[in-house]
Amino acid sequence: MPSTRYQKKKRTYRPKRKNVKKNKKCYNKGEIKKIAKNVLLGEAESKYYSTATLASLSQNDAPGSVAGAGISFGLPRVGYPPMQVIGFASGSAAQVGGGGVLRYGLDPSTGNPRAIYALQHGRVFAAGDANGYAMEGSYTSPSLNITTFNLQRLIVDTLGSEVQSSITTPYFVRVVRVMPRPIKSSRSEMDPQVDLFLDQYSQEIGVSNANFKQYELQMLKVNTKKYKLIQDFNFVLNPPLVYNELDIGGGSYQVSQIHTNCRRQMTFKHDIGKKLFYESPRLNSNPTDGFHNEFMLFHVIPLGSENATAVSPADIRIAAKPVGTFKDV
Repeated sequence: MPSTRYQKKKRTYRPKRKNVKKNKKCYNKGEIKKIAKNVLLGEAESKYYSTATLASLSQNDAPGSVAGAGISFGLPRVGYPPMQVIGFASGSAAQVGGGGVLRYGLDPSTGNPRAIYALQHGRVFAAGDANGYAMEGSYTSPSLNITTFNLQRLIVDTLGSEVQSSITTPYFVRVVRVMPRPIKSSRSEMDPQVDLFLDQYSQEIGVSNANFKQYELQMLKVNTKKYKLIQDFNFVLNPPLVYNELDIGGGSYQVSQIHTNCRRQMTFKHDIGKKLFYESPRLNSNPTDGFHNEFMLFHVIPLGSENATAVSPADIRIAAKPVGTFKDV
């Protein structure tokens, strides 16, 4: 029988006991207050801001007319009909720093400067609103604020028209979204129609300047010294349907050409602030503190035309639908 003197003893392995002690985090009063606030806001029901209506921000009159109810494109300045411009503000059209109402372009019917259209994000309903959207207290917490824009060209009958080439030309559209930067000096006021862009020498220029034409619109960059750039993009719109009359073999034939890129719809999300204060919360009023205003500026100019006086994009329409919600604080 073999000796067991040099045999190793069989070891029994036991799993080590893990430290089951849980780390408990201690919250201070500020953190507890923040957690309670988030819980209350999460359970609170969202209400709607009293934004501008779709009917007031659209135009449904006859094709080729730039006047009438609602909104429409306007001239950038006197004596330059090729370009058409229009501006919107997410809140009101009041200028930052108390400089009055901002304007962008001229009214096509009167030639007077036109105020930027106010989308009225952040404006609350008056007390006693039938839908129950009136705010409670003096503060609101914005939840979701978006604006949907619809831009389209209209069908124009070009048969027998002497300006057929000007009606059927493609339109170049440039959209600029900016937010004004804090003004450091009382002398440094902003005016997008004067200082929205910078030329090749970094000098301020805008659509009201006589030197601002089609190439400036297509090539100049935004003035980021005065404005925080949110978005800057462009696209081309063609007429939806073009009629042509052709003489073939002694006979006259009507031919139509259809374009699909005649419409563009886009939705913008706005950051209007975290907590808005109202001096008159029981009235149909705008916030007096905490609001971040944004400008959406549209520019349209024909492409492929060298005649600077005969072409005017009057057959283009734009509509806006702002929607904003908030929770009571």
